[in-house]
Amino acid sequence: MKKVVTVFGATGQQGGSVVRALLEQPDNFHVRAVTRNPTSPKSLALRAAGCQLVQAELAQTESLIPILQGADCCFLVTRPPVKMVQEEAAKDEYQYGMNVANACMAVGLPHLMFTTLPNCEKITGAAVPWSDSKARIAEYFKEKGLPLTAITLPDFYENYLSVLKPQKVEDDVYNLEIPTGEQAYSLINISYLGEAVRHIITHRDEYINKDITLATDRLTVGEIADIMNTHLQPMGKTVRNAEFTLDQTREKYKHRAGIEDLVNWYKFILAGPADPQYEEYKDIELGRKLMPSAKSFDEWIRENKEALAAALS
Repeated sequence: MKKVVTVFGATGQQGGSVVRALLEQPDNFHVRAVTRNPTSPKSLALRAAGCQLVQAELAQTESLIPILQGADCCFLVTRPPVKMVQEEAAKDEYQYGMNVANACMAVGLPHLMFTTLPNCEKITGAAVPWSDSKARIAEYFKEKGLPLTAITLPDFYENYLSVLKPQKVEDDVYNLEIPTGEQAYSLINISYLGEAVRHIITHRDEYINKDITLATDRLTVGEIADIMNTHLQPMGKTVRNAEFTLDQTREKYKHRAGIEDLVNWYKFILAGPADPQYEEYKDIELGRKLMPSAKSFDEWIRENKEALAAALS
C-alpha cells in the first residue's frame, strides 16, 4: 500500500526536493503537496508531476487538519513571515509550529519530520530569532509527545549562488566575506534532501523520536575560496578569502535589517564547537549515507561553475 505523505514547502528548496524524491517511486508514495495557491504555475506543475494539491495555511489550525488526516507522514518546513522586527516574525513562526502540533494530535499523525536549526541563544548566549524559533518548535513537538524526527540542517551549497556569493571588489576579483576564520562549518547539498527523507519514511522505526543532523561537507571559508578558485580561475575570475571579522560584517551591513542576528549566527559557528551540544552538528557521515547522490562542495562547484560565474557578473 502506498504511504501518504503530506509535504509542506513543496515549491521550495526543501519541500521540492522531498516531492521529487517521492515521485521517483510512484508505486510507494502518494504525495500531498501543500500550497496556499493551488492555481499558481508552480502548484500546477506539481499536479502535472503527479502530486495531489492540498490548500492550507500554517496560521490556521483548522486548515491543517484535513490535509493531515489519513497521512502516514508529514514533512514540515516553516518560514517566519516577512517582518522588519525579527523577534515578532519568530513568534509567529513558533505559533505556526504550535498549530501544526495541535493538528497532528487531532488526527493522530504517525510520523512528523521537521527541519530545524540549532538553538544558538542556548549554546552561545547570542540570540538568532530565525534559528532559535525552529529549535523551540522542535522542543514543543517533543513536549507534546509527537512521533518526531527532527532534522537539523546547515548552510546550503546553493546559497553560494545568492546570499553567500563572493562580492565584487574589482573586475573579475571577488571577496568571500564570511567571518568564520579558521573554524570549519557544515554544508549540505539541499537538492538531495529528499533522498534522506524518503529513506527515513521507509525506515521509520530507526528514526522515530530521534534528532539527526544532515550535512554533506564541512569546510573553512578559506577552503571554500580555494575550491571556487580551482574552477573559476580558468574562466578568468578570482575569489579571495577576505578574512572578514564580525565587526567588519556588522559595519558593512549595518543598514540591513537583521544584521545583528546574522552576526550572532556567525558567533554560533565560531563558538559552538566548545559546547557538547554542537557535536552532532559536525557530523557528515549520516548525510552522505542517506543522500548518496549528493555531491561534495568541490563536485558541486565544478558542476555549477557557469552558474556561479553568472551570479558574480
